[in-house]
Amino acid sequence: MRRNPEMIAHSTNKHVAATALLAALSFLVVSCSTPKLEERQVPPPDSIAAPGWAQGMAVYAIDVDRFNNGNRFNDPPGTDRRRKNHSADRPFGGDLFGIRQRIWYLRSLKINAVCLSPVFTGNLDPDYPTSDYLKIDPAFGTEKDLETVVAKCHENDIRVILDINLVYTGTEFFAFRDVLQRQDSSQYRSWFFISDFPVRRQDPPPYRSWRGRGDLPLLNTASPAVRKYLFDAIRKWTAPGIDGWRVLNADALPADFLKALREFIKSIDPDLLLIGEVRDNVAARLQGDEFDAVQDEGFRRAVTGFFARDSLAPSQFDAAIRNRFKQFPSLVPAAAWNTASNPHGKRFLSICEDSIKRALQAAFFQLTTPGTPVIHYGEEMGLAAPGDNRPPISWEPSDWNNTVINHYRNLLALRREYPILRFGAFSKLLADDVSGVYAYELRYKNRRAVCVLNRSDVHVDATLPLPALRWREKMFGNLYQGTKQGLRVRYIPPRSSLLFLQE
Repeated sequence: MRRNPEMIAHSTNKHVAATALLAALSFLVVSCSTPKLEERQVPPPDSIAAPGWAQGMAVYAIDVDRFNNGNRFNDPPGTDRRRKNHSADRPFGGDLFGIRQRIWYLRSLKINAVCLSPVFTGNLDPDYPTSDYLKIDPAFGTEKDLETVVAKCHENDIRVILDINLVYTGTEFFAFRDVLQRQDSSQYRSWFFISDFPVRRQDPPPYRSWRGRGDLPLLNTASPAVRKYLFDAIRKWTAPGIDGWRVLNADALPADFLKALREFIKSIDPDLLLIGEVRDNVAARLQGDEFDAVQDEGFRRAVTGFFARDSLAPSQFDAAIRNRFKQFPSLVPAAAWNTASNPHGKRFLSICEDSIKRALQAAFFQLTTPGTPVIHYGEEMGLAAPGDNRPPISWEPSDWNNTVINHYRNLLALRREYPILRFGAFSKLLADDVSGVYAYELRYKNRRAVCVLNRSDVHVDATLPLPALRWREKMFGNLYQGTKQGLRVRYIPPRSSLLFLQE
């Protein structure tokens, strides 16, 4: 709310002391250093499910190999350092030192956390066939490099979350190599689901494997020895100050293992965040005994259908989004991870057939709805590469799409400035299948925000059922006055998004 200049101009002497006191307090507030994330405003206690620091954050997901090559001396054989026309099946050379070099950039985006792809031995392969959970892959750096990245991120008020694959290993995993060597006399035979001996690397294999691939044997997480090994690894990498874990392909893991995993992680530190990557069946994973929140397919499917492919009408999109919310316990949606891109498939901009307007609308929705927006590296630059799901980033600003990056910067800054965009309760205002307009409202602490999306290719008008309040539109800066008939918004540009904040 703005101050009334007339009231200030007519202040009387009896207010001088109070004004001086307020000025002194203002000076103290301004002169203090920027508060750390955990000191910032978080939602009321009755709405917290995940750790408080994870509420309302924005996450930047980094594919370590593709992000930034900071140390060419650890590049593996076959490295292709070209940023343009990079060979999709060859490593780029990105590493932990490269992330450290770009922390200034991550801070400039005003994101709150980074999530790093698996960095353990063997994880250079995009299928993440881990061969040693207790070591950093030399192509990514050293343990010291990871510790430094965590420390530097924390210095810049950025949390660090690690991805981990607990479903399967690679055939170079020490226990599996022992099985290959010793066969049924191996002490590690119970670590896998072996149906027949002799065990050989073959397709189909005589053991259970990921999608029938002989190079990806499934781990028997029911084995006490396997659990001890994996939990020891998690304890080791949590020690440098890791803030959380994202478990990949979590719906392929048994429920009893996930419950034991949660109990173990929370015994280390109750404030550690535990996220599960799942496809469906969200509610079963959010009963308070497995994950704090999940990254599921529901959000991505909905935004792909509505923004990228025009296969969902506004009413269908609204139904899909609200149906997804219903799958979450009432305390969890603020920590649900919302991603537009599939990290294992095409980038969202490529699905949009390089339509910037479509991609920007999806980003607007992602950054103004309940949950944790997950931005995949380079998405905010307009990075797209048909035929390569994991293109490397160019750090030449001339290669960035300024319209896209300014859009992300603006929305991320607005999220930081206005708590309603992080914690607001969501409700539909309008889903017009004729005009293509979709509008929704956020409410938080007696404040209102309204988001309006024109999914059509023509200018449209819309009247929103809202009280006669004054509204400031933040994308273009215009001031609107509501009436008894509602808020009338005229000439909304094609494929555009508007954000109204109550004055």
